[in-house]
Order: sequence, then C-alpha cells, then structure tokens
Amino acid sequence: MAYTIASVSTPSGSGAISIVRLCGERSLDYALCFFHCKELSGSLEEVKKSITPSMMYLGRFKYKDIFERCFLVYFKAPKSYTGEDMVEIQIHGGVKLTQLVLSALFEAGAKPAGPGEYTRRAFLNGKLSLSEAEGILSIINAESESALSASYRLANGKIGQTIERMGEEIKEVLAVFEASFDYPDEMAEEIVKGKEELFKLKGKIAGLLAGSERGRKIKSGIKVAIAGRPNVGKSSLLNALLGEERAIVTSEAGTTRDTVSESIEYQGVKLTFLDTAGIRESAGLVESIGIQRTFKAVYQADVILYVLDDSVGETLEDKATLEDIYSKGKKVIIINNKADLTGKTSQNSVSALTGEGVKEILDKLTGEVKEGEINGEDIITEERHILALSTALKHLESALAMADMPEDLIAEDLREALKALGEISGREVSEEVVDKVFSRFCVGK
Repeated sequence: MAYTIASVSTPSGSGAISIVRLCGERSLDYALCFFHCKELSGSLEEVKKSITPSMMYLGRFKYKDIFERCFLVYFKAPKSYTGEDMVEIQIHGGVKLTQLVLSALFEAGAKPAGPGEYTRRAFLNGKLSLSEAEGILSIINAESESALSASYRLANGKIGQTIERMGEEIKEVLAVFEASFDYPDEMAEEIVKGKEELFKLKGKIAGLLAGSERGRKIKSGIKVAIAGRPNVGKSSLLNALLGEERAIVTSEAGTTRDTVSESIEYQGVKLTFLDTAGIRESAGLVESIGIQRTFKAVYQADVILYVLDDSVGETLEDKATLEDIYSKGKKVIIINNKADLTGKTSQNSVSALTGEGVKEILDKLTGEVKEGEINGEDIITEERHILALSTALKHLESALAMADMPEDLIAEDLREALKALGEISGREVSEEVVDKVFSRFCVGK
C-alpha cells in the first residue's frame, strides 16, 4: 500500500471551515491519535471496528494546547475518491489552527501530499481516467459557465466515452486485418467493409478537431481587440460593452496610449476586451509605442472589432490598416460607431453613447461558441487531447492511403492510431505525461 499523505484541501486564509484530508491505509490511525468523541470509545482497534464509514462525527481534536471542536468523516476503501482509505477533518477556518492540525498529523507519521496526489491516486487505482482527472482540474479553474459546462462533460466521462467508442471501432477493424494475414481470400469482403468504417471514423475525428478551436474559446474565453483610428469611440465602445466606465473618454485624440484589458461573462462565455491606442501616422513617441502595442494585441486576438466613425466612413488610412489585418488571416467585425449622430441603420451600426447595437455585437461574438453548446456537440478543450487526436487521424489517413499495400502495414498504422487514442484515457501514456498532468493541480486535490 502507498504511504499515508495529509494536506489542507481548502484555500489558505481565514474562513468558516478548513478541511484537512488524509489518504492511505493508516489515515484513520493517525486521525484517531487526536480526534475523540463519545460515540467512538475504547481502544484504537475497537474504535476502528465500530466507526461507520461516510458518517460525520462531532468531537474534539486534541493536540498540545488545541482543543478544537470539529467533524470527522471516514471513507473506507474502495468507496472513496481515491479508492484508498481516506479521512476528512473539518475544523474552523484559520491559518494557524490549520497548520497546527496538519503538524499533528505529520508528527503521527503522515507525509505531506504533493500537487494533485489525491487525484493521481484515484487515477492509478482506476477510479478515474486521465481525461476525467483533467476535467476535474478544468472544473476548478473554470472562469465561465460555458467552460464549466465543458469541464463537466470531460470530468463525467462523456468525451472519454466518445473516444472509447472510436477505439473500439479501430479494434474491430484491426481484428479483421489481422485475421486476413492467415485467411486472405475469406476476409476480402470484410477488408472492404473495414476500410469503409475507417473512412467514417476519420471523418468523426476530423470533426472533433475542427471544433477544437471552439473548445479553446470555451475554456479560455474569446480575446477581442478594439481597434481603429483615434476619436472613433473605441474607449466609449469598451465602456458600453463592459457596462461600466472603465476607459477614460475625452475629445482629445490619442488619449489611450496603452492597451487596456477587461473581461466580462456574457451568456456564459468569457470575453476579454482589449482597448487599444488609436492608429495614425502622425503620432508622437509615446503614442507610437502604444500603436505598436495595438498591432501586437490585434495579431494575438481571436476577433478584431474595427471601429469606424459612421459620420466619416472608411478612410484611406482605415483601408490600409484593414488590408494589413486581413492579410494575417484575422477575423474582423467592422463597427460603425456614432449612429446616434448619423441616424444610419447600416450593418453593425452602434452608438456607444446610447448603447444601441451593443447587445447585437455581444451576441455575434458569443454566437459561435453558444451554437456548439446548443447542438450538444462533443467539444475538445485540452491541448493534450488535440495532439493525440491529430496523431490518430494521421495514422488513419496513412492506413487509408495504403489501399494496395499489404494488410500488415495497414494494421501497424491502426495500432498506432489506437495507441494515440489510448493516451487520452491514460491507458497508453508515459509516466512523464502523467507527472505533467498532475503537476497542474493544487496540493489537496
């Protein structure tokens, strides 16, 4: 059995409750060195036999000068988060108190838990797949409703089940090819059907990869740069999109000299807006630096809201800037601002002053992400999964390209595709990858 570990599983600082967690075969032994209550009396062995798993006991944690009133819950293996014996002690929140309780458990013999060590044990004990563990981490780090929803699909195994079905399909076709080594004539028709199944599977994987960009936006949010010439209302538009006065607005050209970044959540999607310096040629030194940062922000953004003064229209300077942005393959939405002055109702007409058209812009920005959620699509959000699926797709394409090659060569590509899919669940993954995944967790999870 693995050694017993202990750590705090709640954020550090003052609060109503802190939870100290133990995991390992001696978890209950160490906890009962200090925890006492009237329902659990007698020798250590008698208490261990009488304690009811998953029941919360009210008692006292006695250590040095501490006489802390607290709760204790014992989770008996294998019916626990990790699959091993676990104990959770709920005490009053406080840095010093928590440190002393933890010190007592270390004194008894527990070892400090490493980052993600509880979830790692759950993975190693077969309680979770590696992708489900990554889903738990995503739940913890989710910053928007859509990111949380996608994280639950991953943690609950929905994405894993899709990948598992794909693996089973490859196994079935692989079995046909392997059987054909000994019975080539009898399996000829089955080989043709197998290749047809591989073609369909290739389309499924390609579809998942096609939606991975949407998955990235769901997980990390959409980065939106607001660009345009000075005094077209970029900062006013930022304030209107945020619903608060965040950027300084004046009639003086070149007020914004650095990139201002603010985020909101709209319809469950995180939007990060970057208000940039106005783009013009006759700028001073400081403003020129701001303009350089504008182009850097524009090239890093997912979407650019390029703002025009609707009373002026597109200038030659605007046209040159837009040509440069389009040449980089960036997605651009032209915003015709100051509609309150012109009374125009052209496409994407907006009044940053009155708020007219602002909701429509927000709807347009989040529409692509929300569409996938409404359709209930499987969405890939993890870079590691994207790489594994890309590798599997490459081997399937190679297998299909070798139509006239010996079946054993095709079978080798299928084995590699199957191995790549297995990396997602963790069945076919190196220790280095496992270490990297769990190093992203906090201590206590």
